[in-house]
Amino acid sequence: MDRQSGRAGIDFGTSNTLAAVRTPDGVRVCEIDPVNADPHLLPTLLYFSRYGWRRIGRAATHAYHKEPDDRYIRGLKWALPDYAPDETIRIFERRYTVSDLIGLVLGAVREQVEAELGTPVSHVTLGRPVRFSPDARVDTQAGEMLRAGAEAAGFESVRFLTEPEAATRYYFATEEALTDATVLVFDFGGGTLDLCLARFGRGEYQVLSTGGVSIGGSLLDQVLFEKKLLHHLGKGVRWGRGLDLPNHIFTRLVNPDEAWRLSEVEYARMVRGILNDSTAWGTSTPQLRTFYTVVSRRMGPDLFNAIETAKMRLSEVEETEIRFSREGVEILEPLTRAELWTLFREQLDAIRALILEVLGRGGRSARNVDRVLLAGGSSALICVQELLQDLFGPERVPVRQDLFTSIVSGLALDAGTERA
Repeated sequence: MDRQSGRAGIDFGTSNTLAAVRTPDGVRVCEIDPVNADPHLLPTLLYFSRYGWRRIGRAATHAYHKEPDDRYIRGLKWALPDYAPDETIRIFERRYTVSDLIGLVLGAVREQVEAELGTPVSHVTLGRPVRFSPDARVDTQAGEMLRAGAEAAGFESVRFLTEPEAATRYYFATEEALTDATVLVFDFGGGTLDLCLARFGRGEYQVLSTGGVSIGGSLLDQVLFEKKLLHHLGKGVRWGRGLDLPNHIFTRLVNPDEAWRLSEVEYARMVRGILNDSTAWGTSTPQLRTFYTVVSRRMGPDLFNAIETAKMRLSEVEETEIRFSREGVEILEPLTRAELWTLFREQLDAIRALILEVLGRGGRSARNVDRVLLAGGSSALICVQELLQDLFGPERVPVRQDLFTSIVSGLALDAGTERA
């Protein structure tokens, strides 16, 4: 085994996690989730059974579908800015910090990498967003919580590299990038958008500027859920004595990560109370009954999958539908490319502003950028592609790029470089 095998790069993502190591031939992306369709991708999910066992990755989803009354945790990375280091979440009889939960995921990843390599892995270079939060104190605290999670996972040495810089490093390490070039890495994942403007020349690269904002694919899915689906579930109808349904009753469904604070059993009980009051007052509606079915049968994750599928389908067609059919719940909601520009206007304006800000701080304009490098699954969204092509021209934003492994490959290259 080569001397770099005890050093790994890990891209701990809001939606998926990847791991890779540097080898004499380049980079090797490891298989860290043997039950996933793509074993190189581990969905960043945790499932806790009331009987004391737990599952991580795709196995967590399988367990959730069989026993949905137990605890299903997602959005760990996204939650980092919202929790204090010593704040705990009760899961049955135990309490966990966010760092504890991250440690469980990273520990499972480390075990899989060690099993594949046949050697212990003591060092990790972890990717992190350019900023977890615009608040410098919160940003620093979130980074330290992520470090604590890596240490809880058993890593003796932990180093950070921003995710877009990792993708930049990998790009400039390839033969394709041996000529002088200025590139903008556009890393749009599940939780954040991160940018890195860099220049390559004379055998080395220089980072000119970076920037980040808390906009990701998960937020866009929440916007679609709220604007396109909630009216199917009672948004805008009245209940009980003719009261409007309170906005907070939908928060738990639109933002599944609220499960950390309110269990699904408690949530179903709350919605059942509203349905009972409406029935008693003769104001129950089909939408309210559908809402209760969705909540009590734990259909939230599947509804989000339907949204994600329709959103990405618009990369191939001009119009489609959000389709959901299960256990008496029938939802068919049209969705078009043009609507994405309307629904995501606030987020797209913020993305454009961030790009121009990063270019300005780096002393460049859009015409000075030779290529836009895409990373993160949300980069493939059609309205994002159209925005980038409008700014830089389609010839500098290749449609077919490696969206998932460029970051972890750059992290592996960094991990394989021993430095103080």
